[in-house]
Amino acid sequence: MVATGMCQYVEDSVRVCGVAVGSLVHNSSAGVIYGCSEQADSCFTISCASNQVIARFGVSIPMYLAYNSLDNRAYLTQRTEGYDSVVVISGTTHQRIAAIPLLEALRPVWNPDNDRLYVSMDEENRVAVIDCHTNTVLCEIPVGQGPNGLVLNRPHQKLYVQNWDGESVSIIDLNTNQVIKTIAVGNVPESGCYVESAGRFYCGAGNLIVAIDGAGDTVVGAVVRPVGTAFPAMVAVEELSLVLVAGYGTGDSVYAVDATRDSIIHAVGVNRTPGSLARGAASGLVYCGHGSDYVSALTPNGSRVVATMSVGQAPFCFASVPSLRRLYVGCLSSRYVYVIRDTASGIQEQPSFGRPAAAVQIRPNPFTRSVAIIWNAALRGGDVAHVYAQDGRSVREARIPAGGTRWVWDGRDGSGTEVPAGVYTVICAAGCRTMTATLVKAR
Repeated sequence: MVATGMCQYVEDSVRVCGVAVGSLVHNSSAGVIYGCSEQADSCFTISCASNQVIARFGVSIPMYLAYNSLDNRAYLTQRTEGYDSVVVISGTTHQRIAAIPLLEALRPVWNPDNDRLYVSMDEENRVAVIDCHTNTVLCEIPVGQGPNGLVLNRPHQKLYVQNWDGESVSIIDLNTNQVIKTIAVGNVPESGCYVESAGRFYCGAGNLIVAIDGAGDTVVGAVVRPVGTAFPAMVAVEELSLVLVAGYGTGDSVYAVDATRDSIIHAVGVNRTPGSLARGAASGLVYCGHGSDYVSALTPNGSRVVATMSVGQAPFCFASVPSLRRLYVGCLSSRYVYVIRDTASGIQEQPSFGRPAAAVQIRPNPFTRSVAIIWNAALRGGDVAHVYAQDGRSVREARIPAGGTRWVWDGRDGSGTEVPAGVYTVICAAGCRTMTATLVKAR
């Protein structure tokens, strides 16, 4: 591929009619993204072909999603008083097909080896086992207090349960559905991941990163950081036997831990309050979401940041689509799901900000001093037009009055400074439809 443009950048955004997007998952069979908005009490489906919302349904207080590729179904936990449940979503129609009653349903994880869904049950202090063929609860396994995150150890068919209130990790044998051991970790186990290449489960608890042997179920190491550090997220880099850990508090950094020696080999400072991590399946890069409204892309070994992008408000969750080299990002304080171009370092592409928008006209284009953005239909009051630079930076925004069809941009940013020549993208969300167009500013 010819190196002609940017590497990682925000290429599109999708209006989803509700903030607090707390979970996203990719349906690889249908080429869609499922997401949920707690503020809008809805589950939505984004087509990866058009980057538009193509389906939605109401669900009270949606929590977290998981996808089952064998049965082409998704699962969404909901916490409605008196009717907590796991909602089953058809991977074909993208609509609710069943609801499995389950008290305090919180985090689901699907095990492809036995086609079962495991769901933490928060204040019930249990983990439910659901048969995905029949959508029935097979049993409920008592664990520690306040079970939250669940992590699979597939080689040994075990499940690690992060007990937030109990400050412990329970280990379940998935062949017997019994707890093998519960290990105290000294603080709230906020994050966890299993590194298969090293055979270890890692858990971030307070200022400790605890390592548990995947075969022997004993603590085999711990990495200590200064008091006041917390580790809300981690992700495995299997080919390097590393685990990358987001740490905030006493120094906002991403730490690369060698899983063969339980030692930090890199610590890279990032923007404030790193809170989420995901692996780009196409590029291999590790993406870090910040409370400061940025996403950073790091090399797989965690040695350096290769890009930092302005992405909505409080980016929180990710879904990777390797076939399209994309990473979808949900935010806690934004009505948009953003699309990042997931391109490996050293491979550069000309930015393409989504579909051409026939509903938008640009006059003149290219322009030198000012440009008119004209929509073919009247907009509602409160719709906002955003102008982005090629690297994803927000350059300017303007609120369009009710009935407006035209906005003239003077080629200046929000502070009144003229922007340099280059390619820019205007994005306007009209209701639940997002329209984009590319602008070229000449010298």
